[in-house]
This record gives sequence, structure tokens and C-alpha cells, in this order.
Amino acid sequence: MIPDSEKPAAFELRFVEVEVRSALDADGKPVRRVEGTAAPYNAKTKIRTWGGYEFEESLLPGVFGETLRSGADVRLLLEHDSRSLLARSKAGNLRLRDTAGGLEFEADLPDTQLARDVLENIRAKNYPGMSFGFVPKDMIRSYEDNGRLRSVAHKAATLNEISIVSLPAYTRTSVALRSILQAAPPVDPAEALKLRARLARLGA
Repeated sequence: MIPDSEKPAAFELRFVEVEVRSALDADGKPVRRVEGTAAPYNAKTKIRTWGGYEFEESLLPGVFGETLRSGADVRLLLEHDSRSLLARSKAGNLRLRDTAGGLEFEADLPDTQLARDVLENIRAKNYPGMSFGFVPKDMIRSYEDNGRLRSVAHKAATLNEISIVSLPAYTRTSVALRSILQAAPPVDPAEALKLRARLARLGA
């Protein structure tokens, strides 16, 4: 776990408890392929801020549309470890698909010991979900009367990676608030002034 910090995190990680499945061929035999939902849409999650309170976060449908349209190289990792690369979109062995319910993925894994271990652990249900790494770009925010953030609905974000994970834990949640508040700053000067005031109060 990365320690608490007031420094904004441009790169955010989120865990989602969803089913990761190993695929079967036409004869019902296991193949070196995994599939599932990397990021569900409209699923509200509580995020703890560095100030100790919580706000509600969700992803709107199509939030990663720009990443998918641009053909960006998204990686599939194990436990967010870049040394444990399982597939990537540029290689054609990781395929991402935008659906009404969320961002779905399908990956053909290499014939390596790591991939074989991952498949066996998925079949044994030792990996309960996925995590995704993204950079917030545009969002809808709402605030309490006291200026605290109530909710964030991400409209656009850059997806960098998805990861198969074993533990349902958030990373850098304590700095999520400032990262989200400072991403996609409002154009309206009056709104920008209110935002700076909120940050000042929260940092006091």
C-alpha cells in the first residue's frame, strides 16, 4: 500500500470484485484464454479520501472510448506488476470491448509458467476480481453544502492497464480526492475560484 500523501496522483487504481473466467473451446476443454469485465459502468463505489471521509465514485458508459478509438496500447498485468505482463492490445492478444454494462476484456495468454499459474489460480477462484489503472480526464462532480466532495461520475478517462488481482484493496485512495478535483479544471472562473476554496478548506 502506498502511504498517504497530499501530492496529487495523476494515475489512479481501482479494484472491482468481478468474475474472471478461463475460457473453453468448442469441445469444452480449457484454453489459455481469460475473459471478464475489467470496469463495470454505473457501479457506485465509496472512496476514502486523505481527509478521512468518503465520496461516491462511478464510471459512465463510454468513459474509456477515446482509449479504445485511438488504439492505445493497454496492458493486462498480474497484480499491477509490469514484470508480470500477460497480454497487450498492441500485440493483438488483449481485446477490449465497450458494452452497456462495462468494459469487457478477452486475453489469449502465452505458454509461460506465469500464465499457466494464473489460469490455474483463476480456476481455483484465488483471483476474485480485476483492477484498472486510469487517468481522469472529464467528470461530473457534486458537493455537500460544506464544500466536501459528495460524488464523482467519470465521463472520460485514459485507460493504461488492467490487472488480475488477488486482494480487494484500493491503492492510493487517500490521494484520490486531489487528483480528481484537479483533473479537468472548470473553465468558468467563478467555478475555479470555488474549487480552489474547497481545496484550501480540505487542506486546512
